[in-house]
Amino acid sequence: MGNNVLTHEIYDTINRAFFTYTSGVNNALAFGDSYLVNNRVTLADICFACEYALFSHERTRSAMLTGVEVQPITLDAAERFPKAVTHFENLCGNEAFGTDLAPFLSTDIFKTYFPI
Repeated sequence: MGNNVLTHEIYDTINRAFFTYTSGVNNALAFGDSYLVNNRVTLADICFACEYALFSHERTRSAMLTGVEVQPITLDAAERFPKAVTHFENLCGNEAFGTDLAPFLSTDIFKTYFPI
């Protein structure tokens, strides 16, 4: 979607990648750990938070999604991957890197770095 082109094939590929990646994160958190590795913030957690934030960026592309009659991939993520989404929300509040990630959660910052 970065080049303003979206087809059903591209969407389906992205959707499968999101499902696989987020399922893995959700399953890794099923054991009750607070973080993905060693029960502390690691690069794995930081990468997940950044990737999820980038996937969330699609919400700013509603016209493009409507054009191919699809919904944002993250629309029902909280229901499909509750542990992963809760983990993302918790990471956004973590002082280790949450303040750096917070601006990327606003659509204004996306417009700056990823013009539509």
